Amino acid sequence: MVGNTDVIIYISKLKAFLDNDSDASEFFYGKNGETEFYDLVRIFAEKNVKDKGEPDLTQEQFEKIRKKIFQITTNKDITPEIIKNFNLSLN
Repeated sequence: MVGNTDVIIYISKLKAFLDNDSDASEFFYGKNGETEFYDLVRIFAEKNVKDKGEPDLTQEQFEKIRKKIFQITTNKDITPEIIKNFNLSLN
């Protein structure tokens, strides 16, 4: 991976976390969206470095990525009904 060192470190730490937390990885990219997830994280992180000097993604950026991964992997939009049926606690 070639790019900004801060972005590379940020993604490496995020990957280490998600590799060790199957619930979190399932929440963010499911079974088939890992590559796309990290590609989108990289894009946002690089933009964040350019705009504010740090790669850290906001909660809103992670949510945009999660929704996009869902669309890519299921070919559907996230609807309130899907959210209601997705029994996941963030506590």
